[in-house]
Amino acid sequence: MKKYKYFIIDITGSSGSGKTTFAKLLAKKYNLSVLYSGLLFRYAAKLILDKNPENKLTFLKKKLKKINFKKIQKLNLHTPKISSFTSEIAKELEIRKIIKQKQKIFVKKK
Repeated sequence: MKKYKYFIIDITGSSGSGKTTFAKLLAKKYNLSVLYSGLLFRYAAKLILDKNPENKLTFLKKKLKKINFKKIQKLNLHTPKISSFTSEIAKELEIRKIIKQKQKIFVKKK
């Protein structure tokens, strides 16, 4: 059997379908690390809303350079304002690329 250095389990579904609950159960059972991409998008939305930068991409690249995933999980990122703005920025391809890069870094570290 081939051994992998790392692998990714992608859980997708509609809002409220139980993705987070399932991910937590799966991670606990198999001692896996979990990263919620939605949380990264929410954090990016919060940063942009708080600072209103002129160039969102440059700002996010700088702010997300040294990201603390545990710290992000403790923030209140589920406000209506953040949720609404998250939907907007998640449509932007360049922001999606930045978030995807952070996900890859997380996987390699864990």
